[in-house]
Amino acid sequence: MAKELTLLATGDIFVGMPDDHPHIHNVVRLPEKADLIDWFGDLAPILQQGDFTLGNLEGPICTGGEPDIGKAGTGGAVFKMPPMSAQVMQRAGIDALALANNHTMDLSAGGLLETIQHLDAAGVAWAGGGRNAAEAHRPALLERDGVRVAFLSYTSSFIPGIHPAGPDKAGLSTVAVTTAYEIPGSIRYAPGVPPRIVTTADRRDAEQMKADVRQAKANADVVVVSWHWGLTRYANAFGMGVALEEAPFFVLNYQEDMGRTAIDAGADLVMGHHPHRLQGMELYKGKLICYSLCNLAISFGEGHNFGEESVIVKAYIDAQRKQISRLSFIPINLPSETMVPYRVPIAQAQSYVDLLTTLSKKYSTTFRIEGDEIAIRG
Repeated sequence: MAKELTLLATGDIFVGMPDDHPHIHNVVRLPEKADLIDWFGDLAPILQQGDFTLGNLEGPICTGGEPDIGKAGTGGAVFKMPPMSAQVMQRAGIDALALANNHTMDLSAGGLLETIQHLDAAGVAWAGGGRNAAEAHRPALLERDGVRVAFLSYTSSFIPGIHPAGPDKAGLSTVAVTTAYEIPGSIRYAPGVPPRIVTTADRRDAEQMKADVRQAKANADVVVVSWHWGLTRYANAFGMGVALEEAPFFVLNYQEDMGRTAIDAGADLVMGHHPHRLQGMELYKGKLICYSLCNLAISFGEGHNFGEESVIVKAYIDAQRKQISRLSFIPINLPSETMVPYRVPIAQAQSYVDLLTTLSKKYSTTFRIEGDEIAIRG
């Protein structure tokens, strides 16, 4: 059998303290000198076994920086992580982190640039942010045993005019999205029926993403795209004026459009984040799109907004053919009482099979327990 390398795609990572903010509840107070088990539970040995372990860094690692003025009008929380978190994540086995998301610029450009300094010092690669647009759109390149992986990062949740990187402006790689609402014809018969939501990615941003992916594929064997997108249950509840536990939760059409577009351009795997709950998985042309991987390690929770069920996706790479040959996931759980993640024993994993089968019904993706993992198939 040909030698296989493993690539692990994980969810959102935030290990530290949110700045004081009235909307943040259930904050878990971490020890001043955190050990791996305090931050990653029993997951570190799993992460360390990956040849390429990737995740999303949900906030800046910094001591300084000015609070993002754009957040003041959104009611969004402001996060930051202590400098030691970069070293802890490196020790946990994380090789590269996505920076393009709605929290990396919480402490403005200064917080982003300090984050990059701490990650560089810890030896953790990064993508999706930078001192200028060229750096923000540049992939992180990782190589093991002659196999090269390119890691790109984008966000569609951001403050326009402030968060995007420019030719001489620090910031993030962004893909803007416009939203339209279509009133259904049944509105007179069924007053109060919600409108159909139509989301469309900005053409220029989408073309830039496609060019980035094509260039990355020309220089690497496997291309992974991280994308911060979609909606949280909290956002839907706030927008509709309903209780959090009653809010609908779904994949938006631009996520499907852009995930497939990235694969058409040459991506081999798309790992989605931001909703903080699991969403469906789609095998498109044999390549996996994970619409939301939920959280890997996050030190606070917000009730029904955060799901406890999460996964680590495992892509096996044929080292001779230099391509992904099979896919599976490892079920994990983040209890709301402690937010300390743990691996779910495979004997208790049928509920994850059932959940993802339901979430992925639209995409005809199937899941089956095989050994101590759950295989992903079309």
